Amino acid sequence: MGATADRAKLLGVRALSTILIALAVATPAGAQYFGAPRSYAGNALWLSAGSGDTRAVTLSDNASGGIWRMLQAKPLEVALDLGNSDRSVGVSVRRAVVPLTFQGTACTGCAGQVQSQVMLGTYRRATPLFASALRQIVELGAGLTRWSALTGRDGATLPIIASNDDFTYSVSVGIGMPLGDRLEAAVHYDMLQTRHEMQTSGAVGTATRGYTAFNTLRFSARLRLGQ
Repeated sequence: MGATADRAKLLGVRALSTILIALAVATPAGAQYFGAPRSYAGNALWLSAGSGDTRAVTLSDNASGGIWRMLQAKPLEVALDLGNSDRSVGVSVRRAVVPLTFQGTACTGCAGQVQSQVMLGTYRRATPLFASALRQIVELGAGLTRWSALTGRDGATLPIIASNDDFTYSVSVGIGMPLGDRLEAAVHYDMLQTRHEMQTSGAVGTATRGYTAFNTLRFSARLRLGQ
């Protein structure tokens, strides 16, 4: 199921990218997309909001002493950055309630959920895509993922954990389409790596940390604030 879903998402991204590129190429090089200029001059504050689908992933968790078989989640993201349409720096916050199946000594095959909040400092770079008004977007980020409120569903009781933070870094690639001189719509593929404390292992019972990948297909809108 997971591999099939990933292939479907990849095909969706490729199809959307192909349509956008075809529209852009069909537009004369000197034309504007919905009246949008090629680049917005001057620095400004930008507010972004978006949502998407994060693929299912399995995470070993030392705090609860179990395996979290996370199902597909739908995170919501809000970001604020300062700069122009080409380069900017900012912060983003992403939150999701992730459904999961818990595997451990406390409970085997139990339905549950956990809250995830990702807080990143970000750098954004956008460049023209071919001879069109479309923009190729690359975003880099670094910060923390906070896990909290591990609870059971359908009457299951899961171990109680304290909120804990994991170092996280991210790379995102996407395509943006200007909708005037203040608004941009975009599709992104986000790749987050989170360094999480795994279950205790080894003869001395020490916990180890390892990276887990969280990949998300996300759609967003970006609005320039002020004048």
